[in-house]
Amino acid sequence: MKLLERVDNRVCLTKAGRDLHEFATQIVSLSDLAAQMLVEKKSVFSGEIAVGASNSVAMHLLPEVLSGWMSEHPRVNVSVTSAHGKDIHQRLLEGGLDFIFTSLIEPAPRLVRLPIFADVLVVVAPPGHPFAESDSLSVMDLSRERMILPSRGSSIGAEIKEVEHKYGLQFKVVMEVNKNDLVKQYCKAGIGIGIVSRAVANDELANGQLRLVNVEGFPRSRPYFLVYRAGSPLTREMQSLVSAIRLWVRKKRGGWQPLNDSP
Repeated sequence: MKLLERVDNRVCLTKAGRDLHEFATQIVSLSDLAAQMLVEKKSVFSGEIAVGASNSVAMHLLPEVLSGWMSEHPRVNVSVTSAHGKDIHQRLLEGGLDFIFTSLIEPAPRLVRLPIFADVLVVVAPPGHPFAESDSLSVMDLSRERMILPSRGSSIGAEIKEVEHKYGLQFKVVMEVNKNDLVKQYCKAGIGIGIVSRAVANDELANGQLRLVNVEGFPRSRPYFLVYRAGSPLTREMQSLVSAIRLWVRKKRGGWQPLNDSP
């Protein structure tokens, strides 16, 4: 079909040429928009991230990290599931979570496990308790006192069991609770002394509601792992969030310890 014609020494579009030119203009415009969209998607984070974490991480580390990171990446929606280690491992294996932070080493060949940070277990006592003023105590001294401990099925419970095995003793447990935060609450009430994550008790230690007890073998470092499915590598959005967590731990600590291995 003839698209061009010569009129008075000028080249002009025919009627068909003008119709085709209108379509061509729209095609070029759509092509430019498509290219712009791809550039934006490459440079701007978007999508959803489903994170699983132990109670102490979900309550005392992630809120401040996510507050800053999500304000910088408003197109990313993040969900956080807090549960015991075995439960979040199962959710991860079933595909309900993208990655998890846990101190529990749960054997599973389909999972990638990388150390990322650590928390510190400390012995705490209410003000006025004789142990609060002691310079140094043995684990045997500790075993004679009334103690409030996390449940034996928890990851901290497993750490405490390891201490008992190492020193050949058994702690005098007057109360078991299922959350780290409850240990400090009942300890503040004067029911006994407790073993708790330093990050959980930071505020109470700072304002004098709890006191650190100097006991051999404590503080006790406990690594946390970044765990994800081997067939589902971290996206760049997920990698950015993990990097933000590492940076926060290095700068603010808040009872957490940085580890050097990179995902």
